Order: sequence, then C-alpha cells, then structure tokens
Amino acid sequence: MNASRLFLVVDDDAHVRASLKLMLGAVGCSCDLVSSGEEALRVVDANHHDGLLLDLHLGAGLQATDVLVALERNAPALLPRTIISTGDPGHPIVADLARRFPIAVLSKPFAVQALREIIERMTSPPDGNGSAAI
Repeated sequence: MNASRLFLVVDDDAHVRASLKLMLGAVGCSCDLVSSGEEALRVVDANHHDGLLLDLHLGAGLQATDVLVALERNAPALLPRTIISTGDPGHPIVADLARRFPIAVLSKPFAVQALREIIERMTSPPDGNGSAAI
C-alpha cells in the first residue's frame, strides 16, 4: 500500500483515535486526527485527504450524518472514500446512510486486515472497465 495515502480520522474518543492511527500506519497510511464533526469540516480538503474514517456517533455537536451532508455539498469526491466506523451496525441510521451516500461501513471492533481491504478497494484506480480494482 502506498505510504503517501492520508486519511482524516474523526472520532470523539482519544483512545480510539490513537488505535486507528496505529492501524492506519500498519497498512501504510498516515492520518490527521480530529475529535469532532466541526473540526473535520474545518480541515477536510478533498484534494488533500485520500480518505475519511468517520465514527457514526460523535459526542456533542455535528454527527456523522451532518458531516456527510456537508461533504456532499462541499467535497463530494471524498464521499466514495469515506468509511463509517460503528459499534452499532444494526442502528437504523447505518442503513439509511449507506443508501444515501456512496460510503463503506466497518463494524467495531475490526481487524487491520479488514481496514486494509476496504482502503485498497476505495483508493485503487479504476481498472480498464471503469470499475474499482479489487
């Protein structure tokens, strides 16, 4: 995996952010870490971040849904490279977000290999047939 891939990690739990930084490093990626949806929207740059790892349930303030709606308006190219992480994959909002936006969902806890596979699918250039290379 290309070490130049930069992800924005958004999670309100400092321990989770630290773990995700280690996991992303293990798959050859670097990351910027923020703790809120508001911070994410301030630093997001569709031309700068290769992907977004966004917790479904953030603390007070903007939630994942709010961040995705803002990205749809301001940085739509980042949406297909967005991973929602959640410990509650059966929550109705997860299915709704997956229908509304071109995102991936990872259920917590997840293994490094699962993260690696989803990042490779999301960030690989399209093959000759116009579909994402797997």
